[in-house]
Amino acid sequence: VCIDLPGMGISNRVSFDYRLFDIHNSEKYFISKIKYVMDLLDIKKANFVSHSFGGYITGLFAINYSHMIESIILISPVGVTSCYMEIISSKSEDRIQKLMYFLGYPPSKA
Repeated sequence: VCIDLPGMGISNRVSFDYRLFDIHNSEKYFISKIKYVMDLLDIKKANFVSHSFGGYITGLFAINYSHMIESIILISPVGVTSCYMEIISSKSEDRIQKLMYFLGYPPSKA
């Protein structure tokens, strides 16, 4: 199954009031689309291969729905750097780096 997130790839852009969407609401919006597709197709657990922005969203999905993740391959994910020190940051923007670190795969080793 290949999920084309709204506004990415060949899908149409979504019309919404951008003033109502901060970073967290935007993340939740995209995460909910993956969850919707998995629920619709009755997929309990999946292997993910994600690229760029999709890698970022997949990382957030894994944080929120770890029980639905079999494995993850991130290809040039947005928000993941090769700097080890950023992994230990307390900023909310560094959640993907923390996830990879705690799974035993720091970005500097990927």
